[in-house]
Amino acid sequence: MGTISIPEPALPGFGVLQDLSEDQFEDLIRFLDGVSVIDKREKIQDFFDTIVEKDNGVNLFLTISSFSRLVKPGVSMNELASDLSASYAEQTNFQDQQIIDVLQERLSKILNKYAGLGEYRKARTLQFRNEIILNETTMLTDIRMVFSDDIHSDRRAAIIMHKLNITFTKDDLTQNVYYTLDLDDLRQLKIEIEKSIQKEEILRTSYKDTLTFIN
Repeated sequence: MGTISIPEPALPGFGVLQDLSEDQFEDLIRFLDGVSVIDKREKIQDFFDTIVEKDNGVNLFLTISSFSRLVKPGVSMNELASDLSASYAEQTNFQDQQIIDVLQERLSKILNKYAGLGEYRKARTLQFRNEIILNETTMLTDIRMVFSDDIHSDRRAAIIMHKLNITFTKDDLTQNVYYTLDLDDLRQLKIEIEKSIQKEEILRTSYKDTLTFIN
């Protein structure tokens, strides 16, 4: 395979990986050996958040997840580990050969236990490919005064406004969108949300004996 262009967001996790203690690394290998496509997302996230401090856990998960684009039938995992460690050293101008050798050995062990996590990542990619992924919602409510031409008149009116802020991710970019809603809009949203909840409950109940839902 030769030189590999490692995405910038995936670079920090290599440093986390090389700094893991032997016990932490063995915990990682045992975890990867048991990962299945039917595992819940929370299980995956919780592990990486607890093996090291949270920010490092996120970086480590991002790096290991990025290997899914490289792990293909017929690819030698040992050669891939060698190419990854060499490419990391080249991109970051890292020159400690002893640490690079440790990193290569650890990458090789990870890649040889990658099957379960690879299936999990493919399932997540299929689920969210070209989709808008909801991150957060906030509803803001305020009153807007409406004054008559005579601003000193006691005859005043007001409009109650609701602003729905949605934060979402698409193609790895986080974006925000705002919707201004009135009471009728809120009632319609409530109806649609309740219908969707009912549909999901029906589907989960109907297929609980034949399908394992991964979300």
